Amino acid sequence: MTPINILNINEPGNPFAGSNAREYVMPPLSWVRVYHNVQDENYATHWHTSIEVIMPYVNTYAADINGVKTTIRPGDIFIIPPGELHALYAPEEGERLIMLFDYSLLSSLPGINSLIDSLHPFKLISKTEYPKISETLVQVLKEIEYEFFHDNVYRDATIYYMLVKFLTTVGRANIETMTPFPNLPASKQHEYVNRFMGVCNYIDDHYTEDLRIEKLCEITGMTKSYFSKLFEAFTGMSFNDYLNQKRISFAEKLLIYPDLSTTDISMKVGYNSLSTFNRAFRMIKKCSPTEYRSYATSIAKPAKVME
Repeated sequence: MTPINILNINEPGNPFAGSNAREYVMPPLSWVRVYHNVQDENYATHWHTSIEVIMPYVNTYAADINGVKTTIRPGDIFIIPPGELHALYAPEEGERLIMLFDYSLLSSLPGINSLIDSLHPFKLISKTEYPKISETLVQVLKEIEYEFFHDNVYRDATIYYMLVKFLTTVGRANIETMTPFPNLPASKQHEYVNRFMGVCNYIDDHYTEDLRIEKLCEITGMTKSYFSKLFEAFTGMSFNDYLNQKRISFAEKLLIYPDLSTTDISMKVGYNSLSTFNRAFRMIKKCSPTEYRSYATSIAKPAKVME
């Protein structure tokens, strides 16, 4: 994605520009973009490498991800992970914060990559279901919006800190609201959560290699059947599905580069055969790598009629 450095939400090429959009012009800040968006245009199916966060202030907003349509209400937080095909639908009148940021600056922090993986295909934090978490995140996003549109000293550093706070709040909420190991005593729950976060971090570092489940069993000292059972309980999917998810997620990022062939990409992400890569890609993304590449855009094209 090509960042827009001079942020004017009415300028040509801005995905959220419109005749009724509010105009803000700020000094360059290329890794994050914030829009106080009031336009009533829809945006056809597209994807990008940034994380997108939507928070309505006035009226609802809607998103369609992989055919699942979700209504986002004021006080709700909606997170679209990188690489997800999505379309956006606005009401005739409304107001919302839309933020896109490059999470690669945060990816060196332990656990962040696994946290991002847990957000797929999207994450809705409902004000009704999770009022305390929603209240905390709404406040963080308002602070980010304030910092973004004011040229304060250490603006980048402050926004970076608040994005870390935003993501870690989401991550902790994920863990606190799930019970991945219900059959283990309470004293073991925290220990196993930490162990499997470590496993996911190990996969993050080695998924482009010939990584097999036997290696993880060796690291954890567990039998294959016991490890498989606990891994699926923690991640919600089998080891093979998780590994494919990681590899395809990396492939999504590489598909924005037109000089890389799908064969090159399949090898870079860990597949020994193009057919296996294509099959895994279609299973996860519901389209071929070539079709997916055609959706890549830094500008969401308006869709005047909701399909």
